[in-house]
Amino acid sequence: MPNKTIVKNWVAALLFLLTASVVFAENSPKNNEKDNASLGDSLSGTVEIVYEDHVDFKGGKQEYFLNPGNSQVPVRMEFSGKVPTNLTSGSRISIHGRAHGRTFQVESIDAQAESSTVETQTLEGDSHAGAINERSIVTLLVNMKNGVNSTGNPTTTAGDLFDNALSAARQYEASSNGQLSFKRDTDGDGQTDIFGPFTINADATASCDYYDWAYRAESAAEAAGIDLSQYQHRVFVLPHYDQLTRCNWAGVANIACGDNCRTWMAYNHGGLYSHELGHNLGMKHSGLDSDNNGSAENDYGDFSGVMGSPYFWNHFNAPHQLQMGWLAGFANSSIDVTGIGNASYSLGSLDLDQRVDNPGTQALVHPRKAGGHYYVSFRQTIGDFGVHSDYHNKLSIHSYAGGVQKVLLITALSSGQSFSDDASFAVPTTP
Repeated sequence: MPNKTIVKNWVAALLFLLTASVVFAENSPKNNEKDNASLGDSLSGTVEIVYEDHVDFKGGKQEYFLNPGNSQVPVRMEFSGKVPTNLTSGSRISIHGRAHGRTFQVESIDAQAESSTVETQTLEGDSHAGAINERSIVTLLVNMKNGVNSTGNPTTTAGDLFDNALSAARQYEASSNGQLSFKRDTDGDGQTDIFGPFTINADATASCDYYDWAYRAESAAEAAGIDLSQYQHRVFVLPHYDQLTRCNWAGVANIACGDNCRTWMAYNHGGLYSHELGHNLGMKHSGLDSDNNGSAENDYGDFSGVMGSPYFWNHFNAPHQLQMGWLAGFANSSIDVTGIGNASYSLGSLDLDQRVDNPGTQALVHPRKAGGHYYVSFRQTIGDFGVHSDYHNKLSIHSYAGGVQKVLLITALSSGQSFSDDASFAVPTTP
C-alpha cells in the first residue's frame, strides 16, 4: 500500500500526519548580416523568447528575439528600460528604434495581433486535461569549423533522450502519468530521428550566435533531404560549452513555443534535455523563496523538481504538474481547499504513479493572500525519479501565480515543523 500523509484543513489551515513506509554539407541560410543590416529603424515579426541556462546553474538570462520570417535569422531585441510585461512568445509586433546588424535597440513597440502560442494554462491545467500528448522531436548534431565537434553522437544522444533508464523521455512519461511522450521516429524510417553531424561555417570562438548556428544546421539538414517541418521540437547538440568560448551556458531553449520550438545543448546530460524541453512546454524555473516574499533568492535551487536543477533525477514538482495538466485527468488527484473549513485529507506521494499506484490526492491548492496560490504536496524517494533525499518524507510548500511564470519553493516540512503566512494560511504538523 503506497505511503500517504494526512493533511487537515480548518479555515485554510492544514494538519499533516506522516505515516509508515510504502510498498512499493551545409547551405548557408538566406538571412545573415548582409540581409539584416538593411532592416532599418522598423521591423515586424513574431516574438521568440529564450532562456539561457548558465553553466553553473546559479543564474541565467532571458532573451527576446523577433523573427521577421522569410528564412531570416531572428533579431535580438534590446531594451533601454524594462521589458514590456505583455511581450509573449508567438505575439506579432512591430518594433521601432535602431538596428545594428541582428541586434535591434527597441524604442517603441506596436502590437499587431494576439499571441499565436498558448502562453498560459488554467490553474488546474484544463487545456491539457486527460489528453495523451505525443510530441515530435528531431535532433541535429552540429560540428563547427577547425575541428570543433558536437558534444554528442547518435548513441549517447539517443541514450540521454530515450534509451537510458534515466532519460528525458522516461522522466516525462513518469511525471506525466503517461500523458506526455516524445516520438523518436516521426519520419517512419525505423530509426531514431537523430541526424548529422552537420559541419557549419561558424567559428565557436568568434561569437555566441546560437540562432545563426541553428539556421545553418537546419539549412544543411534540409539539403540532405530531412523534412524539418514535421517536428515540433528541434534540438541542436553543439560542441561542449568549454569550446563555445563566447557563451556562458550549458543549454538554451525557446519558452512556451507551441509547435515551433528550438533547444540548444552544449552539455550531454539527460536531465538537461528534460529541463530545456520543459522551457519549450512553458515551464519556467523553480527557485527558492524561504521568506515567502514572492521574490526568488535563487533563480534555481528547488532541487525537488527538474526545473529547479537538471542534475537531480526528480519528478516535476506539484505546480508544474498542475500547470501541464498531468493530474487533471485523475479524479481528486488535486483539491482546491479554498474556504472548505475543517476537513482532513490523505495525501499520497507525488512520486507515485496515478495509473498503477492509486495514490489518491497528491496536491492541495489554496490562494496566497499576496497573490497566486500555495501548492502542498508530499514527496518521497521512490523509483527512478523519486525526489532528492533532502525532501524525502516531507511536505513541500510552493507558491505559483499560474501561466508561464516562475515557481517558488517556500519550505519542506518534516514532522513536527510548521509554516504560516498570516491568519489565512497555516500548516502545523504532528508526528
